Amino acid sequence: MLFQGKGSLMKTKFVTLTDLTLRRSSETKKILAIGFVVLMAISPILVSPARAAVYTTLVLPSIPITMEAFDDTHSYFNISLSNVPSGYNVINRVYPGWCVDRTRNMTRSPALHQARLYSSLNPPGGELASQNWTMVNYILNHKQGNASDIQDAIWYFVNFNTGGYYLPPTNVTAWAMVNDALANGTGFVPGTGKIVSIILSPVVILPPNTDVQITVIEIRVPLFGDITGLNGEPDGKVDMRDVGLVAAHFGETVPPAPANCDVTGPTLGVPDGKIDMRDIGLVAAHFGDTA
Repeated sequence: MLFQGKGSLMKTKFVTLTDLTLRRSSETKKILAIGFVVLMAISPILVSPARAAVYTTLVLPSIPITMEAFDDTHSYFNISLSNVPSGYNVINRVYPGWCVDRTRNMTRSPALHQARLYSSLNPPGGELASQNWTMVNYILNHKQGNASDIQDAIWYFVNFNTGGYYLPPTNVTAWAMVNDALANGTGFVPGTGKIVSIILSPVVILPPNTDVQITVIEIRVPLFGDITGLNGEPDGKVDMRDVGLVAAHFGETVPPAPANCDVTGPTLGVPDGKIDMRDIGLVAAHFGDTA
């Protein structure tokens, strides 16, 4: 009652103190969260000592996405992806692309096509599983010459609706890549930071759509624990953005939590559909790693 005659001033002070209290509360929560992450990172119960052996599984959307193809001079296509949900190893942007199906010609932009994404490291059955993606990945990581040379070498190892290898290359540089792959590419698996091809398989529309074809795009194999960056895509380092993203979804299931936040379950490196202390601890254990 001492400040009754200064109601407006008292009100102003009250609002300021309330805002300060809320800020301090928020800061306290952040400090507790950071402390929690640190404890998780050093816990021998939750973090396996075999951290270096964890294999990165590419996380791709199961629903069709939209693709748009442009001609390019550095790759066969530039392929723009859109309608990609958040939380995956691809985002809505333009990627270098290559043709793997010479039986069809894809209509370029502004035409839009629907496709499903598959990792070339674990393709689905049928024709996609029968292609020599190991050699394609080897070539993409050991490029020589220009885009035409690289494309010719890729066509030697992929073949749809024909028998055996496709037509042999017509130039020396392409042949050099083919021979290099034949000599050294068997069993090749791209490691962290290396290029891996992602298969874009057109969604079948009846009657058959003849203006779209199977293609691949290039992405980099992400470092384990590197799940985001400034633009939402892995950026080659495990930092507080990565740890914070997983911690922000603690207690959630996938979905609605982003799939890339579910990095492990009881079996190391095998996601279990929920974001828990194992996920936070394992990403935190890789804090500071760079590709």
